[in-house]
Amino acid sequence: MKYFLTIIILIFTTTLITQGQITDSAKQRSAQTDSVANSMNNDLEPEDDFAPGLLLFALVFIGIIAGAAVFGVAMTTIAMLGIFAMVSFGIVSASIIAGLYTRSVTKGFKVFFILSSIVVGGLFGCTALYTLNFFTGWYNVDDAILLGSAFGLVAGLTGGMITLYFLKRLVAWLKTKITIQTIPK
Repeated sequence: MKYFLTIIILIFTTTLITQGQITDSAKQRSAQTDSVANSMNNDLEPEDDFAPGLLLFALVFIGIIAGAAVFGVAMTTIAMLGIFAMVSFGIVSASIIAGLYTRSVTKGFKVFFILSSIVVGGLFGCTALYTLNFFTGWYNVDDAILLGSAFGLVAGLTGGMITLYFLKRLVAWLKTKITIQTIPK
């Protein structure tokens, strides 16, 4: 079997070598025929291959691509504005419901402030970790967005509660310092 494979390999390699081009045809000079000489010296026919049909087809295709891109940007903008409006309406309505349920404007404001800080913290955390990950490449994109959102939500909740505490203390201090005179009736 070993000799058989050797003979087969030798046959294939020798046939490939013998069928190859021996001389370089690019360096060979051959006499030009009359048709070749006439075509090279004929200046009457223009040699630019301008095709207005292809240009029109290319322009229509580029217009379709540009239109689709503009349509995609418009739809994305409309969707993002819709999501923003729904989240804002949800925060305001939850604050009003909480205020009416507890019969306290302060509680309604507290719910509004904390919900707003949670949403802003989530967006900020998502954007911050995505940007950091873009430059460092620590996580894949999905993990960076999820981790950033989670940490942002927790940071927003914590920051909202701390800020609300200091805001309550500031209002209490301002109440002691500012006196409002009532108008007698």
